[in-house]
Amino acid sequence: MICPPNLLYFGSGCCHPRRTCHTRIGLNIRLITAPLDDTTRSVQYMMEFAYSKNRLTWKTIKIGAVAHLPSPLIPPCILVRRALERRKLMELFISVQWPIAILAFIILALALFLQSRATHRGQKLPPGPRGIPWIGQAFQIPMLHSHLYFTELQKTYGDVFTLTAMGQKLIILNSYEAAFELLGKHGAIHCNRVPNPYITRFLGVERAMPLLDADQDWKESRRLYQMMLGKESSRLHYAQDIASRAQGYVLSVIGYGEDKGSEILDKVIHNLILHSTYGLNLQDDDPIVLNAVKGTEIASSAVQPTKYLVNLFPALQYLPAWVPFQPWRTEAMHSRKVLLPMLDIPWQHALSTKV
Repeated sequence: MICPPNLLYFGSGCCHPRRTCHTRIGLNIRLITAPLDDTTRSVQYMMEFAYSKNRLTWKTIKIGAVAHLPSPLIPPCILVRRALERRKLMELFISVQWPIAILAFIILALALFLQSRATHRGQKLPPGPRGIPWIGQAFQIPMLHSHLYFTELQKTYGDVFTLTAMGQKLIILNSYEAAFELLGKHGAIHCNRVPNPYITRFLGVERAMPLLDADQDWKESRRLYQMMLGKESSRLHYAQDIASRAQGYVLSVIGYGEDKGSEILDKVIHNLILHSTYGLNLQDDDPIVLNAVKGTEIASSAVQPTKYLVNLFPALQYLPAWVPFQPWRTEAMHSRKVLLPMLDIPWQHALSTKV
């Protein structure tokens, strides 16, 4: 770009990029200019630069105003380059043609299918219903209350059966006996957790004990839990408190219907947990207790493996936030506003009480 020789350019990078089509952009830059012999006192011109089709053009606008410009001299070419760098990633995404995108999707689906075949080849899995190749029962498993669907399948396939969802094998344990046999007697082999990107990546509670694999951290956490919540410890520390709260609950629900009784029971249980964990003495209608009830509802919904698409396709967790059609991101953002205070506020309240 060749600039007029008798002008100096002032500005701080006020660039306004705008897209004109899928393959080019228009860039408007307004710079204040002044004659070389009067660079510190007056401003007489403004030049408007337009970048389009790899060409930079400009026009001079006489403004006749007087102003003082303390800002440094910045050549227009630097501003153009910075604005183009700012738009580079978005323009690259926009310029991708649909055939290329479709081809990339097909290649990705094929790679996932081959990976699934290689992973499960030769494995003897429990029987289960036949489904569409690779898709399996993905469209038959309900997002909510999936346990009811599993109970129906139990009548045909027994306590242990296998489902397929988008190439992933799901082994369902549908009775206490089956769960205890695999996770109790042989827990060292089978008790690792299924990845749940919605909880670990988007809710940010990956260090919660129920989500830990059977590693040293989990063993240490379990030992500490047993010290305070084992049979003998519970009988020694909490039996009297539980009995008194149970009596209070029975008295409080007299005259109410089933729905109201369930709501009161939730508050009583969460208040008892907060008291046992943090030593807090709160009323059942305390905001900390009510927030704990909401947080438990969110956590119970989040652990369902089929509710969020990102749990069925873990690779979706790496999509940038600006990619559309990611409802789990929006829901997680609202859920974090409840979950994080549920974890932090009781702890801080307990510390302040001790002090």
